[in-house]
Amino acid sequence: MPCQLASSVVINVINSFASKYGLQNEKGAILGIFRSLQALARAIGPLTASFAYWSIGEKATYIIGSLCLLCPLLILVNVQHRLRALPMKIAK
Repeated sequence: MPCQLASSVVINVINSFASKYGLQNEKGAILGIFRSLQALARAIGPLTASFAYWSIGEKATYIIGSLCLLCPLLILVNVQHRLRALPMKIAK
């Protein structure tokens, strides 16, 4: 149950952030592509992880997986810096 709750909250929040990008007439295409990529990741992710688990072992798989979890944090920091710089570009 907690996994379903977290998944339902996280997916909606991510989709709302994605809807902020692009022009008004591009939002449908952006959200469609984003949702397609989400579905692709839900299909490929477990296959890749199970293949890695049985090929290179559990320790290496968990280490690689934990390092991959740092990617969203780095992306978030990058977006935060760009959003802070945005008003400065508009003012110039």
